Amino acid sequence: MRRAWTEEELQKLDEMRFRYSINEIAEKLGRSHCSVEAKFRVLKKATYSNLTELYTVNQVAEMVGVHRDSILRMMRRGCIVPKKTCNSRPKHFFSLEQVEEIRSKMKKFVRLSDYDKSKIRSMYSIKGMSVSEIAREMNRSHSTIDSVIFPDRYRKRDYTRRESLRQQSESKTIPEKSEAS
Repeated sequence: MRRAWTEEELQKLDEMRFRYSINEIAEKLGRSHCSVEAKFRVLKKATYSNLTELYTVNQVAEMVGVHRDSILRMMRRGCIVPKKTCNSRPKHFFSLEQVEEIRSKMKKFVRLSDYDKSKIRSMYSIKGMSVSEIAREMNRSHSTIDSVIFPDRYRKRDYTRRESLRQQSESKTIPEKSEAS
């Protein structure tokens, strides 16, 4: 059940807002974490991320470089578990350590930068490393490294596959119905 904020609580809230985290403020005032966070939002005095090092799904997605749905999908699958979920409104928070963990898990799904591609090519051509060695060192799949080093092989394979599918569909003609007399 909701309890109205008293003037005394609002004064204490204002005094404590930059000295304590939201969890500590909530404990001292006998309020829930979400209640204190919501009051800060209403008063427009501070935001949650200004006071602690916890981040929302949108912030994590931006930091990692993926769409927010990718983060939510990982949560549904149980790959990552948020630190805090507010009951009044579904909101999930992640610590900085969790963001780094998510970043390492999502690295396989994030596009390679031009720098990474040039690094892969130099590891192969200059250092003489094998594709498997590069994949292990870069924490990427064998096929990802292979597609960077030999891009024409993959383009040709996709073109050949599409061409063969097109030819198959053309060869499968529907027999015409003969008109019975």
